[in-house]
Amino acid sequence: MIAAVAVCSPAAFAAGEAPHAGERAAVEVADRDVPQIKPRQGGISITIPGEMTVHVTIYAITGQAVKSFDAQPGQNEVDIRPGCYIVRTAAHSAKVIVK
Repeated sequence: MIAAVAVCSPAAFAAGEAPHAGERAAVEVADRDVPQIKPRQGGISITIPGEMTVHVTIYAITGQAVKSFDAQPGQNEVDIRPGCYIVRTAAHSAKVIVK
């Protein structure tokens, strides 16, 4: 499987300014406390900085919540079927395409 990721702010995504499938977005992040959300072989990798747990919800592109959990500090691996997903935390969201 090949995975690609496009990351944007929730406001940009809601305004339709998110990158299209197949495009990659460069994002400059000043805040080091933002979770890193990346595709990986067969799923999604979510890295939580700091020492706090973060609630994560993964939505299918249809809007249906497919997985919800409290991510621990450090790297969290989520196995998920190929598709387009929105990964949301309280302060960050990302569109992830798993092929």
